[in-house]
Amino acid sequence: NSSLGAEIDITCGFELSKGVKLKAGYSQMLGTKTLATLKGATDYQHEGRIDETSNWGWLMLIVKPVFIGSK
Repeated sequence: NSSLGAEIDITCGFELSKGVKLKAGYSQMLGTKTLATLKGATDYQHEGRIDETSNWGWLMLIVKPVFIGSK
């Protein structure tokens, strides 16, 4: 199988005020034996860790100030 796996992503965003936004996301990677092999694993259940959870989250604050005279 040439597939390295699948990634599940969830994102959301909120406008806190004019020019200020908050964005957040969560991702989970579901790896395959091919990915473990590329990482150099010989024991797919331990060294490649394709059976373990691989996830992460992020939070971003975006501030876009409006300067005098800008359009």
